[in-house]
Amino acid sequence: MLNKLLLPSCWIIILFTSCQKDLSTKQTVANNMLAAADIQPLNALTGIIDTTNKWYGTYSGLFEEYPVIPDAYLIQNGVAQLPYLDRQFSYSYIYYDIPAQYNISGDSIALEAEVKNPRASSFSDYDVILQLIGEQHTAEVHFVADTEYASYTSYTIGDAQLTGLTELVHYFGTFRKLKLAQKKYYTAVYINNTEVYRFKYGKRNSIGRLKTIGIVFKGYGSCTGVGVRNSSNHNPILSDKFNTDGQSKVTYYF
Repeated sequence: MLNKLLLPSCWIIILFTSCQKDLSTKQTVANNMLAAADIQPLNALTGIIDTTNKWYGTYSGLFEEYPVIPDAYLIQNGVAQLPYLDRQFSYSYIYYDIPAQYNISGDSIALEAEVKNPRASSFSDYDVILQLIGEQHTAEVHFVADTEYASYTSYTIGDAQLTGLTELVHYFGTFRKLKLAQKKYYTAVYINNTEVYRFKYGKRNSIGRLKTIGIVFKGYGSCTGVGVRNSSNHNPILSDKFNTDGQSKVTYYF
């Protein structure tokens, strides 16, 4: 389980020589990755509840081993948050593994999560991170709260890696909808449906079949709901509002 941890770090900036010439293409391809309007609310739909896989969590930091937290201790009163740990740690991870029977392409989806990480819950930086872990590569966007830590921001898919992005400086002191979308090998990240940053990661960095969703916080961040949609037709794929105390209730819409 613990070998899934992708510890945030300060990556070397890779310069993409094609970035400038791609700007006009990005405008036409990425603008409509996930339109906020005319999307049917997930709570208005019915689907199939996953009875096999559950949300789980863990920590990372100074110790080599940390406990794996099952959903009964992770989900309470509509919120997913790791419980108090009686030892030092840096990051808390909330994970959900996609059942093997579902073939979801990580290159044509949008992950949405309502997240919060106030100063009272963390030690410094108040980082918020989204991960899409695929069979081929992983997509990860890493926010920090303060400009002085901007060098620790990162946006990466495979070996397409960017760091030190001031656009990823944002304080999630209250709940905000954070969205990571992929379409036609472009990626874009949004806060409350406003685009923050995007770039082309290319077919060679394909995520492939989606294996795991990861929501990561510096300290004790929290999440009130997760959804995944098809970024082409905006149809819902899965959701969980964490409204069944102590239980995972991931619902699929196929």
